Amino acid sequence: MKLELFRPEARRVPRQRLEGAVVLATPPSSLAMTAFIAALVGCLVLGAAFVPIYRSERAVGWIVPTEGFVRLAAQRAGFVSHIAVEEGDPIEAGEPLVAVRTSSEGEGQDSAGRLEETMSAQARADTQTARASAARLRLEHGQVERRVGMLNATLAESANRLDLQRQRLTIAEAELRRGEEIASKGFLPTRELEARRASALAAAQELSATRQAQIATEMEIADARARLRAIAEDLSLAQAEAERSATTLARQVITTRSDAGYTIASTVSGSVGVLPVALGQALSAGDVVAVLLPGTDALEAEVFVSSAASASLRIGLPVTLEVDGVASGWTTPLRGRVNRISTATLRPDDLPFTMNELDGPLYRLTLAMDDPEGKALRPGMRLRARIMTERMTLLQWAFTRRGGSSR
Repeated sequence: MKLELFRPEARRVPRQRLEGAVVLATPPSSLAMTAFIAALVGCLVLGAAFVPIYRSERAVGWIVPTEGFVRLAAQRAGFVSHIAVEEGDPIEAGEPLVAVRTSSEGEGQDSAGRLEETMSAQARADTQTARASAARLRLEHGQVERRVGMLNATLAESANRLDLQRQRLTIAEAELRRGEEIASKGFLPTRELEARRASALAAAQELSATRQAQIATEMEIADARARLRAIAEDLSLAQAEAERSATTLARQVITTRSDAGYTIASTVSGSVGVLPVALGQALSAGDVVAVLLPGTDALEAEVFVSSAASASLRIGLPVTLEVDGVASGWTTPLRGRVNRISTATLRPDDLPFTMNELDGPLYRLTLAMDDPEGKALRPGMRLRARIMTERMTLLQWAFTRRGGSSR
């Protein structure tokens, strides 16, 4: 029996003609994946060609009122002897903040304090002397007023006596004239006539004496009234002298206290932003003792940027800000723009707070924030900023990097 290598069915298949052409079909999932990859590559190419990217500069700063903050500096060199507030405390204008002691002596050898006590004792003595003098003048004023009253009564009595004396003189003169007529006819003795003449002369003398007494009383009244006016002037002078003495002593006390130390008080109402001093710290004239934040609802951002970025800074550049919420961490970024740029550089030591993010000379920028309402912002909050200095596409950025690398 002859054995075949292949089965008959296998030998017949090659001889049979296949009907139609064989086509390999691509699955739909492969087509969808290919289309998605192509679309993704196209989007990337378009994004690289048209979607903008920004070059940015770092900046750090804080939230400040639009009126700015107030720096209080030491007037003279000394040591911090007392701190009455802490950072963040609300303050009123005129409220004491920091006491500075300029005297180098100890508490047991405080000559300024002893001098102030001596001045205070002198002020008390001067006050008592002025009060005694005023009391004496008031007493004399009362006495003179009573004397004027008595003199006025005496003057009124003198006026009455003067009228009586005039009437008496008139009667005596009339009697003398009648006696002279009768004597001329020989019916009145000479002795009687002389008596009438003596009576008229006595009446005239008494009238003259009464007039002199009236004039003397009027002069005494005038002198008393002049003394009343002088007493009033003396009282005014005594009060003015007491006030002048008190003012002089107060000025001397202030000078003594100023020589021994002074107090730095708030010039505005608001809150304490930064208090870069400690108890016992040595101060030089001009050192910043406190930074105050005026109480106002309008806020802006003040940031500091390295001077190396000064060439790319300009007004109106967009800015992204992150504010430090302390307990809640950095808040959702805010948008803003550059509003002002300082023309002078600052050193990191000139800033009212410690800044480790930037080195070298710095420029101060003021930023206007877009829609800060509802962000729970308050003056003194620290912030970080990204200043968008240049806008370009990804392709432009790649070509710029390639050009820089080739050079």
